[in-house]
Amino acid sequence: IYIRLPAEDCIASLKQDVKQVCVLGMPDPVWGEQVTACIVLKEGSKLTEDDIVAWCKQHIASYKKPRKVIFFSQLPENANGKVSRILLKNKIMKNYFDVAGKYAVVTGASSGLGRQFALCLAEQGCNVAIAARRVERLEEVKKEVEAYGVKCLVLPCDVTDTEQIRNSVDKVVKEFGRIDILINNAAASFATPVVETTDEQWYNVMKTNVDGVFFFAREVGKVMIAQNYGKIINIGSFHCQVTMNGVPRSGYSTAKGAVLMMSKALAAEWAKNNITVNVLGPGYFASEMSAKVANEVYEASIRNNCPMGRRGNPGELNGAMLFLASDASSYVTGQLLLVDGGWTIV
Repeated sequence: IYIRLPAEDCIASLKQDVKQVCVLGMPDPVWGEQVTACIVLKEGSKLTEDDIVAWCKQHIASYKKPRKVIFFSQLPENANGKVSRILLKNKIMKNYFDVAGKYAVVTGASSGLGRQFALCLAEQGCNVAIAARRVERLEEVKKEVEAYGVKCLVLPCDVTDTEQIRNSVDKVVKEFGRIDILINNAAASFATPVVETTDEQWYNVMKTNVDGVFFFAREVGKVMIAQNYGKIINIGSFHCQVTMNGVPRSGYSTAKGAVLMMSKALAAEWAKNNITVNVLGPGYFASEMSAKVANEVYEASIRNNCPMGRRGNPGELNGAMLFLASDASSYVTGQLLLVDGGWTIV
């Protein structure tokens, strides 16, 4: 049985401006249930969300006013011509993962997972700035991104160079005006036994996987603090938690462990600024970087240690990425989301 919420009658009384209204109780991680007003305005009306909330605050108890207002061109109807609350709820739930019209930066986007993330965001209507060292490859990805009808900005950038990072962020702000999402994906790796590891190998992995993530987050964080909103996704690995038997992973595992703790620290510091910082932890996915360390021992380890017995397929990270990039994860911060075929459960 549907109980009509007080806010619905309150908003409906604005007859000169409101054509249709339906007020729902939607799931909310903080309040348990969030009063959400779905409104179709009459042509020419200039009512805003703030106007609606202020009107309700004047006429009904504060806790009964809508915490969220969504404007529609029309509300879904059932066979009887009445607003279908079930269809409307489903439509809103889909919007929880909506990134259309937002602005994202993806590092390491010239190939592999970075390219996949950029294309996934573009397919969902998000404008994307793509950063990497290989400009020619970025230009190719740019064409793929723009094929979805969104804006794409190429950022030639070495994430080990803080000046290049600052210049890239400045360029995005100048072109897009804001940064809603940062995917810190650029990474380096090696698979050399500890006693054979060179100083150069070690420092390269640390500068790329740790310093690059921190300094890019620092510069983008300044923008997100100013706009009081942001979603930062640092690409970790299941090596944030475990290493790998038979394949030397000292440098990579150390760096990814650092990314996890760094992300927790950033999340704690920036939570008050409406910025979430999370880590997406892939298992083994086919990529240009993983190909450099792959051998028979490596492949056998995947078959024997991953419960699914295989690598991740292209696209199998996209759902988790969109969850962390969208407002569906508005109350999730400082967390590691593993997508590893079950590797870390055994």
